[in-house]
Amino acid sequence: MEWKRKTKFGCAVLWVGAFGLAAFAPKPAQAQNSIFDYLTQALSKVVAQATIMNLASYDYVSGNSLFGVYLSKGGSQGLNMHFEQGVSYVILGAGDNDILDLDLSLLSPSGTELLKDADEDATPILQFTPTYSGKRTVRITNYNSYRDGFCVMVILRQSNTGNFSLYQIAEALNNVIANSRVTSLFSSRFADGTFCLFGGRLSEGEDTYLYNTQPSSGEYALLAAGSNNVSDVDLTVIRQNGKDYTYGNEIAKDTASDNTPICSFTVHSGGYYLMKHKNYASYVNTPGFVFSVLLEM
Repeated sequence: MEWKRKTKFGCAVLWVGAFGLAAFAPKPAQAQNSIFDYLTQALSKVVAQATIMNLASYDYVSGNSLFGVYLSKGGSQGLNMHFEQGVSYVILGAGDNDILDLDLSLLSPSGTELLKDADEDATPILQFTPTYSGKRTVRITNYNSYRDGFCVMVILRQSNTGNFSLYQIAEALNNVIANSRVTSLFSSRFADGTFCLFGGRLSEGEDTYLYNTQPSSGEYALLAAGSNNVSDVDLTVIRQNGKDYTYGNEIAKDTASDNTPICSFTVHSGGYYLMKHKNYASYVNTPGFVFSVLLEM
């Protein structure tokens, strides 16, 4: 694989703020009052970096492209993703304001470390071009922090289509955060031990999912939202028949005709769960961004 040194984006957040992401920044008086303040801190940083990369002809990968996880100091979480031969990819990471050192690494299917950004900062970057198509594991690690914190990563690929909308991704993230804040009246925490935020761009009729998730036993709420051009988002939760299976028993769903679905379900220890959302309908058949958040009740 080809490795290139990373580039820092010192003024990225200011640049993006002028285009509508300023709403992500929490007000100082709220900084310690809501779990979603930490989420928005991390999102504002990583989306800002992704927007700057778009100027260099990088775009969000199709389907799931943005992931978030709540990590304790020293904690990490891995995700299997498919990468295509000969395509240049960039993986960006960011943490909330209490994350001091965030690391990213790329592993082969056998677990061999291929790339790593272990610099002492909270904005790691990996850039690489696979020599063969296939799955690799992307791992994000909270190497050092003042406390447990929210960590986000986004996966981009080189593209000349220019199919990018900062406004759409801002809308979708703001919508899912607003939906989550309502649900959080009955919840005080993100799901532990798994990615609790996922999503990306979907055309009308397309769906995407996160599977092999293993939240601890308990009651959960999965909720989603799309950008304003997405009129109907559906949710489904499946208890998988086993690890790496994408089918099993459907245990929860919300297929009502709205943009903000919510479904609740019970997790039993030892099981694997698949969470899926779908852009069921969007205005004038345009692609839009859809994100889901998993909360422990």
